[in-house]
Amino acid sequence: MSEWWAEASRENFELVRRLVEHEDGLINVRTNWALAFHALLFNAFVGGVALYEKVRFGQGCFDPIACGLILACLLGVGSAVAAFAGVKAAERQARETTDWWAGVAQEDQLDCLPPMYLHSKRRHCVKVNASSYFLFLAGVWVIMLVLVIWAPAMSPLSPSGQ
Repeated sequence: MSEWWAEASRENFELVRRLVEHEDGLINVRTNWALAFHALLFNAFVGGVALYEKVRFGQGCFDPIACGLILACLLGVGSAVAAFAGVKAAERQARETTDWWAGVAQEDQLDCLPPMYLHSKRRHCVKVNASSYFLFLAGVWVIMLVLVIWAPAMSPLSPSGQ
């Protein structure tokens, strides 16, 4: 292999590595912000449930606490789906970049450069990526939404369950 070809290949390798590091950083930031938001939202939800037990509105009155709990669940589902989409896009970009590099390295026989690895290449019994947690989180919020709507004593229009 000529000297200039090896140098160009090393520059391409560094470029691909920086791109994968960038996508990894995006996954990290998006995951941290989304989990912090969900922790605060879940805390507000639990506080709303505790407040609902203490404050009762008259029969036929509009119940803002029950509506707030439903809104918290809807925000949880929506933000989990949005975080899933953002993290999944970054994972896909990193995977496609490393797959492209693997093809280039094999085609050009670049044995002098190390292979490009992703964290998600590790195999477990169940394949879990960062985006998988947000599907689980969305499922939890949907379950809580169903429980709030179907709870006999918790209806936005008739708080006493009548």
